[in-house]
Amino acid sequence: MTNKAKPDLSLERLGDVLDACGPSPATWPEDERAGLIALSRSNGEAGRLVHEAQMLSRLLDEARGPAVSDALKSRIIEAARRSGNESDPGERDVVVAFPSAATARRILSPHLPQAALLAASLLIGAWAGVSGTMDGLIEAPLEMAGFISPDNGSAETLLFGGGLDTTEDLL
Repeated sequence: MTNKAKPDLSLERLGDVLDACGPSPATWPEDERAGLIALSRSNGEAGRLVHEAQMLSRLLDEARGPAVSDALKSRIIEAARRSGNESDPGERDVVVAFPSAATARRILSPHLPQAALLAASLLIGAWAGVSGTMDGLIEAPLEMAGFISPDNGSAETLLFGGGLDTTEDLL
């Protein structure tokens, strides 16, 4: 005689089963199904969980768009095949249109000054971070606010009960 341990039939387990298998008891694990059904009928909170899962499932089913017809799928696949066929350029359909160089220049040219400024600030910021030239600018406001000690010139904190040790911990 084998002694199988009963599965834990708690609200947490019911929630896990609903998340993994959905609200239909037919999709629940066989060894737990009867116990979970009994739990959902006897416990108001469990019944509410099952009801909410059923409502969510219905909403998701209704939210699906219309099914794509096989004819549309075939037309798209055929258009993609024709667009890749270089031997017959007259029969090509454009599946994905890339902008021409002139169109790209027209779109990008008004934004070139801003892009150049952002690129320059990125390079300057990277240089300042690597070289360490901006450390004084970071420590000065922290010193004025009383976060670091001006006496010893180190970045040890005065506040926060010793929870932070250096300027790096503040940042």
